[in-house]
Amino acid sequence: LTAHEPFALPDERYSYFSAEFPDARFRNALRYSDISLRRFFNLASQSRYFNNTLFVILGDHTIGRGIHNSRDLYHVPCLFYAPNHLSPTRLDNVASQIDILPSILDLLNTSTLHASFGSSLFASQRSGRALFSRGEIVGILDENRLLESDYEKSIAFYNYRADPQLNYNLLPQENEQAVCLRQDLLAYLQSTFFLLRTNRLYPSEYWFSDRNVP
Repeated sequence: LTAHEPFALPDERYSYFSAEFPDARFRNALRYSDISLRRFFNLASQSRYFNNTLFVILGDHTIGRGIHNSRDLYHVPCLFYAPNHLSPTRLDNVASQIDILPSILDLLNTSTLHASFGSSLFASQRSGRALFSRGEIVGILDENRLLESDYEKSIAFYNYRADPQLNYNLLPQENEQAVCLRQDLLAYLQSTFFLLRTNRLYPSEYWFSDRNVP
C-alpha cells in the first residue's frame, strides 16, 4: 500500500484521473491508497482482534506539489487509531518515527525495557524534536527552530513558525542558537553511530532472551 513513485496500480480500473489531469498518476495512486484503507478497515472491523488492536498509519515523506523545503518534505501525518480506546485528539507538536515505539508502549500502558531514542507523544512534559536527512544535508528541528547542516558546518537556520516557507536564513544573526542546535544534532548522530557500530543499542544480557524484562 503506497502512493510512492512509480505510482503503480494493480489494474486500470483505479485510473480515475485521465492523463491530461495535473499529477494524474500521483492522484490515482493516492485514491487507490484511500480505497485500500477503507476496504481494510471494513474487513478488520468485522474481526475479533479489531476492538483490541492499535493501528498506526503514517508516511515517510511527502510527495507531489507544494514541496519547497526540508520541512515540507517531512511534514507528514501520523494516525494512532483504536476507536474503542482512544478519543479523537489532534497533537501538533514535533515528532518523528523514533517516537512511535515509546508512544505505542505508553498507550498500551506497558512498562518494558526497550531501545529507542524517542519519547512518547502523549507524555505530559515533552520537548518535541526531529532529525532528517536530504542527500548530504542533515537537519534538526524543535518546536520553533530548524537547522540545516552538512558534516562540516551549519548551512541555514530558520524560525519556521514565523517563516513557514523558510525564506529568511537567520544564521548570521542567530549563530549562537544555531551552534547549540548543531551540537545536539552531532551528539545524536555520534551516539547512534557508536551504539550501532559497537552493538550496544540493547543490553547484551537480554539478547535472545524470552524471560520477562522489568
